[in-house]
This record gives sequence, structure tokens and C-alpha cells, in this order.
Amino acid sequence: MASYIIDWRQPNDVTTEIRQFIDEDVIGGIAAKRFKINPLNVCTKDGRCLEIDARMIIQLDDASFIIARFGSIPDLVKERVDPLINNFFSHKERATDLLPNRLKLQEELIGVLQIELTKYHVKVQSFTIVYFNVKDMRRP
Repeated sequence: MASYIIDWRQPNDVTTEIRQFIDEDVIGGIAAKRFKINPLNVCTKDGRCLEIDARMIIQLDDASFIIARFGSIPDLVKERVDPLINNFFSHKERATDLLPNRLKLQEELIGVLQIELTKYHVKVQSFTIVYFNVKDMRRP
């Protein structure tokens, strides 16, 4: 099984939207390829827009299935994972309730991601919300 780390983080330099790190991390003694993606932009139930820095660790049962269906891991993230996360937050909480309920939200979101991504032979090992940045603007 191949392991992958997806980091939604603020870029430190000018980069393309998604890039693969040259280095690999080690998770439980297994090397994992790492992808850096711009922060998640989501809107909450009360219409507040947020930037969320997060980390997700996944394992692929069959990498060839992902390549055939999506083309690459970043494409899987853009086409399936990002919309799932955005939909989750738009129906769940108000922006002011996110920080106190972060652990509960992470557990619920892992469940949602596991159910949906199992269809694509992907196992979600973890999803961690690192940072919330509430913007001053509201949903257009």
C-alpha cells in the first residue's frame, strides 16, 4: 500500500497550486509521498468564508485505479476531496463554533471522507485541522 500526505498550507513561496515535495516523510516506518496544496477555502453555515490549513494522510489499495479514474493524487484531491470538505463545512457549523468543536469535526469529517473515498480504494488514516483563518468577507 502506498501512503500519501496531503498538506493544505499557506505557500511560503510562489508555486503552482499543487506540487509534490521532493522529500518523503516516514509514517510508521513507511515512506510517504507528500503533496502541498493551497489552503482549503470553505464557507460555513453562517456564510463566513475561511481558509483552513489541514493535513490528511491516505493509503491507496490500488494506485492504478486512481490513475485510471482521476489521473493523479492531486486530481483526486481537487475533484473529490476538496468538494467533500467544502460541503461538510457549509452544512455543519458557524464559524465561531469551529475552534471549540474542532476535534468532533475532525472525527466526523474523517468518517465522511472514509465512506466516500472507499469507493476509490482509498483509506483515510487521519485528517487534522491545523489552523483556521476567518476572512472578513461573506459568501457572495
